[in-house]
Amino acid sequence: MIEEIKKQAKIVLGKNDDAHGYEHAERVANLVKKLNQQEDGDELVVETSCYMHDWCSNGGREYHVSEEAMQKIKSDFVKLNLPENKIESVIEAVRHHEEYNFKNEKKDYSIETQILQDVSMLHLN
Repeated sequence: MIEEIKKQAKIVLGKNDDAHGYEHAERVANLVKKLNQQEDGDELVVETSCYMHDWCSNGGREYHVSEEAMQKIKSDFVKLNLPENKIESVIEAVRHHEEYNFKNEKKDYSIETQILQDVSMLHLN
């Protein structure tokens, strides 16, 4: 399943700039795999989230985490045969991957979302 997602990601992310392209997604996925070994998130959710977190970035910074973008991603999941019970978890991670908590406010995000947030921030630095 992840191989099909990666194949589609090469096409979709190929339209993005270098900071949001396929190579970026690959680097994020490699880091996520290492962190997930310690955190024990759902492997399919975290890896899929890596390849899809910038899926709609060519629409602009605000758009790529908008409700419209989430609906586009959901429709693409159907084509990729992602199990239905994983879709909302991936959508949550993608929607919140750039929401960093610098005010120390408690957010109730899944471990998969937190992993993607951490790695996305690490990759930026």
